[in-house]
Parts: sequence; structure tokens; C-alpha cells
Amino acid sequence: MYCVIGERLLRYLMYGVLALSLMAKSHAIGVNLTIYNNQEIRIDSGDSPEILSDGVLQVKDNYPELSGFVLSDLGSNRSNLVRRTSLFSVTLTGARYGRSITLRAKLGKTIYRHDSYLRAIIVGNTSENNGCANIQPRDTKNLLQGSGQFIFIDPGSHDFTADCSAKTLSGIYRDIDIRPVFTFGDARVVWLDIDTLTASDAWQSLPPDIYNGSVSLNLEYMSNISTGRIKDLNTTTTVSIRKQAYFSGLSVPSTNVAFNTSYTQDQVVGYASTPLILQGLFDPNFGRIRFSLRSDNQFSLGNADGRKISYQAVLNHGTRQYPLNKDAAGTAPIEIASLNNINQIPLNLTFQFNQDKARLTSGTYRDRVVLLAELPLF
Repeated sequence: MYCVIGERLLRYLMYGVLALSLMAKSHAIGVNLTIYNNQEIRIDSGDSPEILSDGVLQVKDNYPELSGFVLSDLGSNRSNLVRRTSLFSVTLTGARYGRSITLRAKLGKTIYRHDSYLRAIIVGNTSENNGCANIQPRDTKNLLQGSGQFIFIDPGSHDFTADCSAKTLSGIYRDIDIRPVFTFGDARVVWLDIDTLTASDAWQSLPPDIYNGSVSLNLEYMSNISTGRIKDLNTTTTVSIRKQAYFSGLSVPSTNVAFNTSYTQDQVVGYASTPLILQGLFDPNFGRIRFSLRSDNQFSLGNADGRKISYQAVLNHGTRQYPLNKDAAGTAPIEIASLNNINQIPLNLTFQFNQDKARLTSGTYRDRVVLLAELPLF
């Protein structure tokens, strides 16, 4: 009698997707993102988007609400810039399941150039700075007569718990030389705390969905202290994040899978199986999974003498069976779709063979296989 025991070493490669995007409308400032595995962020498009060294997402534009403003619209030739607050947030709500989460945000530096001719500073007028890194003009030492003055408020810090409010010094401009203010492409900066959001337990617990949110706030305004009139400067931030299904782990009892063998008069029959549990977030609308199997020995068990036992590998998902090889070649990747809204997918990987006794000798037969599971990006 011969005792044939085959041993398989299983290794798994997994890929996940979390896509993530921010969309702008009208004068909204925004960006489109894709986030993979909660870690890797790809910027697709947006308002000069950039991931900073601390993981904060920065976007900037030319501050359309301020560009072209004429200070005489407020009733006289005097004006200054006032910031009420820098901190705000965007509530994101899932379109399908209605779950919500809050994204922290902060208005960064705002700056414009005043091309009207500055004649003087209003007597008794002072600037205010509450938590900002710098403002301009803050006193008469850094404000000179002439045109082309730069006016700005800069919080400096990306700290989403540190607020910045301020009021620049108010100037008097020459009546015959009133011109619109001029803004550049970096006139308004907004910081979004994407890194903290995706690392939070609250985000991890959310199901795959498209999370949308928009907020419009008058964080700053242009002021005329003589007439008391103001021009509110609206900052609209519209956010859309697509959270796709992704892998977070794999549970397998052992990477060594042994065959159980039985014998008939002329045949040796072998069977082996191992349960698998894919962990992550899966949803019928936001993902499908592809599986394929690779074999070092062309889907055969081999011994030291060079003898081989061909086998069939099958992946089982519920009542469905997916052959992973045909003879000595792997099949095209199989795909499992229509997933439930779950965080675990139980699977079972089986191997079986039926071999003539006469072609075998006693010993240990082995193969090494790699099961690849992937979430397609598109």
C-alpha cells in the first residue's frame, strides 16, 4: 500500500481600494481624490490641490468672491479685511445608507493686492490679531503711501483646534484713483483634515458609499469703518468622497494544507481544503473581487523522484464553485460580485486528485501555490 500525503504552502496577495473625491461648483473650492487602502491618496483634479507633509490636504484659488472688489462700493474710500474665524467643518452624508461623518477644515492664508493709491491711515484705528501667525497691514510701520499694497491674514498653523481671527489696519485711499483689488491664484487657501478623517474609527466603521457635503460660510468680510457697510466674502466648500470596498486582512488557519487520501483497487484519491475569511468592507454597489491561483509546479504535486500528481483547485463561495485551473494552467481570474454589505467574506479553497496507483511511489508530494485576491480599480 502506498500512502500519499501532499502538502501545500499558501500565500495570499491582496489589494484594496478606497476612493476617495471632492467636487466644486460655482465659486466652491475643492478637489477630486481617490484614496487606496486608507493610506495612499491620488489627486485626480481640483483647485491646485496638494498633500502637505503632515497629511493635510491643501487647496487654493483666486478668491473669486473678492477678486475685482471696488472699495467705493461700500460708500467711501476706506476699507480693511476682517476675519471672523478660520475653523469650520463639512458634514458628509452617505447617499445610499444615510450615515454621516464630520470633516474638519480651516481657512488658510487669504491675500490680495490693493492697487488704489493709499494716502493715510485712519487716526485711532488699530489692527487686531487673535491667534494668527501674521497679518498685513498691522501697524503704520509696514504700511507706506502708494499703490500696490498687499493685504493678508495668515493663520500659519495647520492645527485644526487653533483658531485665527483678525482685523487689518484700515487705510484711506485717494478718491480719484480707486481701482478694483487684484487677486492671484493663491489668494485663498483652504486646508482639509483628510488624514485624520480616514484614520478615525468613525470612518473605518462606515459602509462603502458616496459621502456628500457642502457648507457656505462668510468667514471674512471687507469693512468700511466710516459708513459701517461690509461686503461678506463667502467660502463654499463642497466635498464628495467615494468610499469603495477594500481589504483590511485575511484569516487562514494554516498555510500548510495536507491531503487526506483514500484508495480504491486501482486509484489513489486525495482531497484537501482550507477555510479563508477576507476582512474589510464589501458592498454590492462598490466593489467586486477577483481571484486567481498560481502554482510553482503547474498545478501538480511533485516528489523528489520527479513524479507528479495533477490536481484540481476550486474556490467555494456559498453554493458557488469556481475552478481556478484547467489541467496544468491557471484559469482567467474569476470574479465574485453582488456582495452583501458585510465586513467579512467566508470562502473555502479545495484541492482534489484521482491518480493511478501504478504511476506513484511512496513519499511526500508537494506544491506551492499563491492565491491572489484583488479589488479592481475600475
